Amino acid sequence: MQKEQVKISLLKEEPPLLINGEPVPSPSGEWFETFKPATEETIARVAKATRENVDKAVEAARFALEESKWAKWRASRRGQILYRVAAITKPLNPVGV
Repeated sequence: MQKEQVKISLLKEEPPLLINGEPVPSPSGEWFETFKPATEETIARVAKATRENVDKAVEAARFALEESKWAKWRASRRGQILYRVAAITKPLNPVGV
């Protein structure tokens, strides 16, 4: 998927849960709002996860932290990648959080 396609799809749809790098729809179809603490302004609607979703996400995160290629890279390399991700996704953030 091209960067513009990702941008358009994010603006048209509420994002699903992201577990192990895969989009997972909210099993209940429920959402909740998250707020910017300084202003109490709603900044996003977030898909509601189940206990099973959370367990799978924690398992995937633990694997990534302890056993993946990512875990073996130096912190400085991981930081470079995260800064690049932030630069790419910043224009997609309509509220500037």
